[in-house]
Amino acid sequence: MVGWLVLAPGVLGHGDAPSEAPGIASLLLGWTFPPLPTLAILAAAIAWWWAVARVGAVHPSNPVPRVRSYAFYGALVAVAFALLSG
Repeated sequence: MVGWLVLAPGVLGHGDAPSEAPGIASLLLGWTFPPLPTLAILAAAIAWWWAVARVGAVHPSNPVPRVRSYAFYGALVAVAFALLSG
Protein backbone atom coordinates (compact mmCIF):
# COMPACT_ATOMS: atom_id res chain seq x y z
CA MET A 1 0.00 0.00 0.00
CA VAL A 2 2.78 2.44 0.87
CA GLY A 3 4.52 1.55 -2.39
CA TRP A 4 1.66 3.04 -4.37
CA LEU A 5 2.11 6.33 -2.55
CA VAL A 6 5.77 6.43 -3.50
CA LEU A 7 4.97 5.76 -7.15
CA ALA A 8 2.12 8.28 -7.37
CA PRO A 9 2.90 11.22 -9.67
CA GLY A 10 2.72 14.79 -8.46
CA VAL A 11 -0.41 16.74 -9.38
CA LEU A 12 -1.53 20.34 -9.24
CA GLY A 13 -4.57 20.82 -7.04
CA HIS A 14 -5.98 23.94 -8.64
CA GLY A 15 -4.18 24.33 -11.94
CA ASP A 16 -1.04 26.28 -12.61
CA ALA A 17 0.24 28.65 -9.98
CA PRO A 18 0.50 32.31 -10.99
CA SER A 19 3.98 33.30 -12.10
CA GLU A 20 3.93 36.56 -10.13
CA ALA A 21 3.06 37.46 -6.58
CA PRO A 22 -0.42 38.94 -6.09
CA GLY A 23 -0.51 42.71 -6.13
CA ILE A 24 -3.13 45.23 -5.12
CA ALA A 25 -4.59 45.37 -8.64
CA SER A 26 -4.92 41.60 -8.96
CA LEU A 27 -6.51 41.33 -5.51
CA LEU A 28 -9.05 44.04 -6.28
CA LEU A 29 -9.74 43.20 -9.92
CA GLY A 30 -9.06 39.45 -10.08
CA TRP A 31 -12.55 38.35 -9.11
CA THR A 32 -14.77 35.98 -11.04
CA PHE A 33 -18.51 35.74 -10.63
CA PRO A 34 -19.73 32.22 -11.35
CA PRO A 35 -23.49 32.38 -11.90
CA LEU A 36 -24.75 29.73 -9.45
CA PRO A 37 -23.11 30.96 -6.21
CA THR A 38 -23.64 34.60 -7.19
CA LEU A 39 -27.35 34.08 -7.79
CA ALA A 40 -27.71 32.02 -4.61
CA ILE A 41 -26.09 34.77 -2.51
CA LEU A 42 -28.28 37.42 -4.14
CA ALA A 43 -31.39 35.29 -3.60
CA ALA A 44 -30.51 34.85 0.08
CA ALA A 45 -29.99 38.61 0.50
CA ILE A 46 -33.30 39.43 -1.20
CA ALA A 47 -35.17 36.73 0.76
CA TRP A 48 -33.79 38.08 4.05
CA TRP A 49 -34.75 41.65 3.12
CA TRP A 50 -38.28 40.49 2.20
CA ALA A 51 -38.65 38.45 5.41
CA VAL A 52 -37.49 41.34 7.60
CA ALA A 53 -39.89 43.72 5.85
CA ARG A 54 -42.73 41.23 6.24
CA VAL A 55 -42.07 40.70 9.95
CA GLY A 56 -41.84 44.47 10.42
CA ALA A 57 -45.20 44.96 8.70
CA VAL A 58 -47.02 42.16 10.54
CA HIS A 59 -45.43 42.80 13.95
CA PRO A 60 -44.62 46.53 14.14
CA SER A 61 -44.15 46.38 17.91
CA ASN A 62 -41.55 43.59 17.62
CA PRO A 63 -39.41 44.12 14.49
CA VAL A 64 -36.29 42.17 13.63
CA PRO A 65 -33.30 43.81 15.37
CA ARG A 66 -30.99 45.66 12.99
CA VAL A 67 -27.96 43.94 14.46
CA ARG A 68 -29.40 40.60 13.31
CA SER A 69 -29.64 41.90 9.74
CA TYR A 70 -26.11 43.28 9.96
CA ALA A 71 -24.90 39.87 11.12
CA PHE A 72 -26.76 38.07 8.33
CA TYR A 73 -25.46 40.37 5.61
CA GLY A 74 -21.97 40.19 7.10
CA ALA A 75 -22.14 36.41 6.91
CA LEU A 76 -23.25 36.67 3.28
CA VAL A 77 -20.24 38.89 2.56
CA ALA A 78 -17.96 36.29 4.16
CA VAL A 79 -19.55 33.52 2.08
CA ALA A 80 -19.25 35.63 -1.07
CA PHE A 81 -15.60 36.34 -0.33
CA ALA A 82 -14.91 32.64 0.23
CA LEU A 83 -16.74 31.44 -2.87
CA LEU A 84 -16.13 34.21 -5.38
CA SER A 85 -12.61 35.48 -4.70
CA GLY A 86 -10.02 34.30 -7.22
